[in-house]
Amino acid sequence: INAIKWLTYHTIAPSLSGPLNENYTVATQTKFEWTSGNYTKYRIQVSKSEDFKATVIDSLVNFPSIQLSTLNPRTQYFWRVSTIYNEEESSWSDIWNFTTKAYSFSINTGISAVIKIPVNSTNQLFQIGDEIGVFTPQGLCVGSEIWNNKDLEITVWGDNPLTPAIDGIKTGEQFNYRIWQKASGTEQVINCLTYSLGDGKYTPNGTSIISSLKLGLSKAGTITGSTSVCKGQNSVSYSVPTITDATSYIWSIPNGATGSSTTNSIAINYGSSTVSGNITVKGHNDCGDGDISTLPVIINPIPETPIITQIGKILSSNATSGNQWYNQNNPISGATAQDYTITTVGEYTVQVTQKGCVSAPSNMIKDVVTGITSLEFNEKIKVYPNPVSDDLTIEYKGNTDEIKYAIYSSSGQLITTGVLLESSVVHTSSFPSGLYTIKFNTGKTFDFRKVIKHN
Repeated sequence: INAIKWLTYHTIAPSLSGPLNENYTVATQTKFEWTSGNYTKYRIQVSKSEDFKATVIDSLVNFPSIQLSTLNPRTQYFWRVSTIYNEEESSWSDIWNFTTKAYSFSINTGISAVIKIPVNSTNQLFQIGDEIGVFTPQGLCVGSEIWNNKDLEITVWGDNPLTPAIDGIKTGEQFNYRIWQKASGTEQVINCLTYSLGDGKYTPNGTSIISSLKLGLSKAGTITGSTSVCKGQNSVSYSVPTITDATSYIWSIPNGATGSSTTNSIAINYGSSTVSGNITVKGHNDCGDGDISTLPVIINPIPETPIITQIGKILSSNATSGNQWYNQNNPISGATAQDYTITTVGEYTVQVTQKGCVSAPSNMIKDVVTGITSLEFNEKIKVYPNPVSDDLTIEYKGNTDEIKYAIYSSSGQLITTGVLLESSVVHTSSFPSGLYTIKFNTGKTFDFRKVIKHN
């Protein structure tokens, strides 16, 4: 019986002391403590989940405390401890949980100052659980506290001149403030404040009292609007969501563009000299400017005005792609190739579209179909090889009548002429590469063939 009592006494689970259960103001560098019971070995587990299936700390220690500096900010942790005596381990203690603060900093560098924030200075900007952090101009956190809707004091730690690393704020440096908003899980900058004591700069052992403060403006939201536009395109609209507390907006636009606005929307004219660049916007009020939002915009040139040439019933655009043919200013359905064969009397033009930009209409060709018919030898005449690099053969077996032919370049330039009976050979070695049209004419009827020349 005495042995059982002895064993039970020496394996009692400890009681946890700190950090306190359900505390949400714990620093990322914190000390864990529990009752000792005169034991000499303990096991501590720290986990992000209550079931401890995965632990961030699982250590044996010889004292009833341990200092940890590896905790993540804004994270909930669970922890427990057992005692070990003569290789016997007790049951686990109760499980406690806590949440770390948003901001981490070096504690007790040996020199400090105090910043006081009275409740009546906050304009009701803070909610219980929000964390106010103080930072150096370089972004190093040097102190923070949790808002509890009471007058608040923040200890600000100065740089220790005896250590090589910068671990605090230096004399004369400006205090910078941020707030971590617990409800939304977002951070905002406090950049509009006044002091009733102090000038907002660090003095060792000094005291600063804030008399009024406001949150800085949020970053402008996503800019909506076209990201690819054409030179000469006007009144292109852009906007951002309304920025809370902004009294005006500051826009910048690509070089060569024109337009101005002090609201959350703007209309931009893209002149002929406009180059690709960025549209930016930021909010503004008496406290200063918020962060900018950026939208890159590509400025595309207007395609050159196309030129139509005509060979017989075939119209050709000098643009190799992007064509749309029109008859009397009406688009012809499906007529988007470089060439178009006329089927009816009309007034024909073409326009070219490249990267969403449309050219001016081409020259017009009118009533070109009159008097054009197909040759009877349409299926008998042969032109080969096609493509051709040297000699081109034109053949019409059994033919006894002279048929005149002419060869034109894609621009409509006459290259050569000839007369066909049963066979004719054209030497094309000197022709530049490209598309050519052969026009056959008996004096009564005529027809056409396309030939591709390769070098």
